Amino acid sequence: MLGKEVATVISAQAGTQPGTNSPSSRLYINPLENAMETSHALVKEVQIFLDQFALAVSENDGKAATQLWESPAIVLGDTMAMQVQSDAAVRKMFGSAKKMMDEMGVAETRAEILGLESLTPKVVMVTAHFDWINGAGEQVGGESTTFTLRRDNSGSLRVKSSVMHGQETN
Repeated sequence: MLGKEVATVISAQAGTQPGTNSPSSRLYINPLENAMETSHALVKEVQIFLDQFALAVSENDGKAATQLWESPAIVLGDTMAMQVQSDAAVRKMFGSAKKMMDEMGVAETRAEILGLESLTPKVVMVTAHFDWINGAGEQVGGESTTFTLRRDNSGSLRVKSSVMHGQETN
């Protein structure tokens, strides 16, 4: 995954969003060309975080999911805004996501960093694409999300906000 952040701009020039066959009007800017240079160590750390996030969603693992969120948090989308006030709320949210994925035939998700910026020593913003993979290993859709992650007192990254960009289908 580390090689993908090297492209300067992955954009509408190609007419598709990275990792999908879906058109996109969004520009995905190379994290290494942001005003604050992003280290390869941070890119690797965030990719590991996103992989854990994708696994928690795929396996409907509420316990693992709660370790990735810091309450209170907020989830935003075009048609919704939801406060996440507790570990129980995180588990409920992940249960709903797994139900939706099962209905669409999604067996697993895979995360790819599209953009990453270190905002402060403890806060990073990452835009990630999640491929939706069916039981036959085929991509059947996906979605992109921008997360604000903050380090807790132990130094672990945890979600404080999530902005969902919308679902894609193949």
